[in-house]
Amino acid sequence: MTKRVKSRRVIQQKDGELQRKGKYICVGTVLLGLAGVACGGNGGVGPSPVVPTAAATSVVTTVEHELGVCGVTTLDSMQTPTFVPTVIPDTDPMSGVGWHYCMKAFGVSMWAVEKFPESSLRHVAAITAELLDNNEDGVVDDPALNAELVNNYAAMYLVDQVDKFTQFDMSDSSNIHRFKITIAQHSGETDPLGSLCAEHCGQPNDVTLEEVLHLIQTAGYAFAHPDLSMESPSLLTDAMAVAQANGDYDSDGNNCFGTCAGIEYLYWGLTSVLGAQGAPGRCAAISSEWKLCTREKVEAGNPTLYALLTDPLYYLPTRLPDGRYR
Repeated sequence: MTKRVKSRRVIQQKDGELQRKGKYICVGTVLLGLAGVACGGNGGVGPSPVVPTAAATSVVTTVEHELGVCGVTTLDSMQTPTFVPTVIPDTDPMSGVGWHYCMKAFGVSMWAVEKFPESSLRHVAAITAELLDNNEDGVVDDPALNAELVNNYAAMYLVDQVDKFTQFDMSDSSNIHRFKITIAQHSGETDPLGSLCAEHCGQPNDVTLEEVLHLIQTAGYAFAHPDLSMESPSLLTDAMAVAQANGDYDSDGNNCFGTCAGIEYLYWGLTSVLGAQGAPGRCAAISSEWKLCTREKVEAGNPTLYALLTDPLYYLPTRLPDGRYR
């Protein structure tokens, strides 16, 4: 098993070949990464509401996907999320791998261990739904993006803060290797009452907005909209080069280069435009890596990025998720 790399949590499999770029790591054929707490969250500078608890937990036995009942089919991806967890049955292909239950939000699946709280699982699913259906009309905003998420088995891995992946079956024969593009976060960095601003605003830390956005870009935007690809050349990486030349973006201190830098750049830019980075304490805390912490600063300091992020062609979110879908 490849050792973890500091402070990043994405793993990719592309064209059947595992890649290790910057801070991204691979274990078998799975994107697994867990590291120290990253600065991310569910939005704004204040705590977000908790999605109401579902009345029941469903147990499904019909398998329609290679990943079993938790795999997202095309039909699944067109349904409005219910936020009712599905327990993985003993007969499922993913039984015994390490997961206990899951949720689906359009083209993305959330896979959680039993120790990962149901309220936190629902929170991750709600943030995902808000990013994909930003006007919250129950229909995904960008069908092309959604289709790519389905094709790439886009999945969030939600594990326990202490156990992490120690209890997982990582053997060569394990069905966990059926996954394609995933991102992981643990229970200690997931808080429905937290925010991206976290300790800079006297609040709990929550990385959900950051990590879900990374997944949607890596498994979705990069395929549906090449202009938003973290791979150079693209309009996004062209804008990133300008920001780096101006001293507004520097990911080197976090050992984040190449693809990693492009992924982080989209996160910084979009969350700043949406208003998630603007608190004075937060701006100061992130200034060594990112200086354009407000919508106004992005528009003035990096107009190429601002035009890209606000172009309706790409169906990017225009409202900051608050953790309460519909």
